[in-house]
Amino acid sequence: MSTFLVQNLNRLLLGKNPLFPENADCVFPDYSGYSIANIPASICEWLGVPPAGQKPLILPRTFAPRKRYKNVILLLVDALGLDALLAESDSPVWGDLFCEDNLVALSSVVPSTTTSSLVTLWTGCTPLEHGITGYEMYLKEYGLIANMITFAPSAFSGEINSLRKGGLQPETFLGVPPISQHLRYNNIEVYAFQPAQISRSSLTIMLSPGASVHPYRSQSDLWLSLQQLINQPSNHPRYIWAYLGEYDDLAHQYGTTDPRLRMELEYLGMHIQKFIKEFPAKLKEDTLFLLCADHGMIDTPADPWFEVRNHAGIWNNLIMPPSGENRLAYLYPHYGAKEVLFNEIKSAWGDAFALIPSSQAMQSGLFGTGDPHPAFTDRIGEMILAATGDAYLWWAQKENTLKGRHGALSRKEMLVPLLNIRL
Repeated sequence: MSTFLVQNLNRLLLGKNPLFPENADCVFPDYSGYSIANIPASICEWLGVPPAGQKPLILPRTFAPRKRYKNVILLLVDALGLDALLAESDSPVWGDLFCEDNLVALSSVVPSTTTSSLVTLWTGCTPLEHGITGYEMYLKEYGLIANMITFAPSAFSGEINSLRKGGLQPETFLGVPPISQHLRYNNIEVYAFQPAQISRSSLTIMLSPGASVHPYRSQSDLWLSLQQLINQPSNHPRYIWAYLGEYDDLAHQYGTTDPRLRMELEYLGMHIQKFIKEFPAKLKEDTLFLLCADHGMIDTPADPWFEVRNHAGIWNNLIMPPSGENRLAYLYPHYGAKEVLFNEIKSAWGDAFALIPSSQAMQSGLFGTGDPHPAFTDRIGEMILAATGDAYLWWAQKENTLKGRHGALSRKEMLVPLLNIRL
């Protein structure tokens, strides 16, 4: 482990927030230069255009020796936490991809989940600014809790994009500009490689206006398509985004220690090695190839005790179901029932959750800095239930099958890698 990585990691692990106990297993987002929110500004600098969003990353000079690159490739591996990648540092496939100062630790955002993180990575804005507060989000203007992956009411299983019927337009829903528009304005070509099943989704449309979206159907398809794009001559610099979601899917369904996850990483490492081997020699110096993640994952064994329907005293004091994440839930208590709800939660679950007033969490900087999104306070309720240990909150009216989750502030969920894969 390099000296910078040790110092960088210690900074993140020693960060404090007054709303959480000193001994809590919490990593707080460091939006001042050590967060995924700082990646977009650095990408802009590496491509030679003015930075957008939060300030750039704080990196050792040796991480990316050149000040400007012709191609910047960002490979996003959903849910690949820092510790999971470090565990591969001595493996036959991944060992050669690690070298001095080519890995840094970053914090995810709060909540540590895909919707909030991807919007941050496509805008350079914190959740406070862009207003995407989780997988399920209360949209006051539509009078419902929405699933922000499917863009449908969260209770409607199998529905996709039905919020469009109510007037929600993903092209204009975000209140902040994506960096794809900023880069295109500055004559940078933008490409987004997305799995075919989500390449035309509302989320993809919302995140990457102006980007050339390339659907792919397998890892082999992705890597060959990337290789073909790189070999095409261009008169402009290029930003190339590639998203992989299989690791996240496996971790949710099987848990983080299942051998399928190690096998998935092994296959990924093999594809990366082959991509490097066949990369055009004349383009290597002009290309920066980065691997990062949006968040990590923690094991959460099924436990009916964490299901809200089994606690009438809690359910009956809520005006609607919780929203947000299973491990970072937003609560909307009945008028005058906050104290009763607080006592019911403490009686049921003790210290399994940190119960925080939403306004205090917002003021403490947990969700970031900058100008708050106009709807932000509506979307985080009056109280936040942040899970500790392996706790979670389950409120969906369906069977709970997940073995891995994310969204809260544990080391496993919050720490993610940024790896410069040397060509």
